Amino acid sequence: MEVLIQNLPYLMKGALQTLWMAAIAVFIGTLLGLVLGFAAVSRYLIVRGLIDAYIFVLRGIPVLVLMFITYYAFPAMGYRISSYAAVTVALVLYAGAFYTDVVRGALRALPRGQTEAAKSLGIRRTWIVLDILLPQAIKPSIPPWLNTSIVMVKSTSYAAIVGAWELTYASKEIVERTLATFEIFGAVMLFYFVICYPLSLAARRLEKQTVVNN
Repeated sequence: MEVLIQNLPYLMKGALQTLWMAAIAVFIGTLLGLVLGFAAVSRYLIVRGLIDAYIFVLRGIPVLVLMFITYYAFPAMGYRISSYAAVTVALVLYAGAFYTDVVRGALRALPRGQTEAAKSLGIRRTWIVLDILLPQAIKPSIPPWLNTSIVMVKSTSYAAIVGAWELTYASKEIVERTLATFEIFGAVMLFYFVICYPLSLAARRLEKQTVVNN
């Protein structure tokens, strides 16, 4: 226990780094998902096909493999970036595929008659999206969005394998120095639980509200 207390500030610093990495992935991935999600229901077949391919490929690749790809791809193209940046790019791309699927599913669940009626009234497509479709798509998207965000938080732990410093990497350093495996990894497990459990409760409650309202 003494070892844990001595190293707790270092673990907390790692937890903050994990939260920062996850927040970037969730924020940029959400923006990417919104843009691609709306593009995925466009009338252009080639656009829909490209987005379908992006979702299919990214969701079919383990996030760790994607991290290795981004970690080695940038130097191969002549760009020298940190392992942290490479991992963050991988997480954003990975999150974007899931969020795109969430947005696409929510939009496809809306009655097509609304869009056709709005077009017949002469409303521009931009305003159809912003004023009619987006407000309706947000609510059913929140539970799967939260579940995906939980996955992103957990996925940051793979960053340690490619040398990006965060909570898991910090715990590995401490264990190698102190051999206090049970205490340190037990604390790490508690950190992830404290971060993810409130999100899980929120997602579960919102899912129940959505079912009741439907």
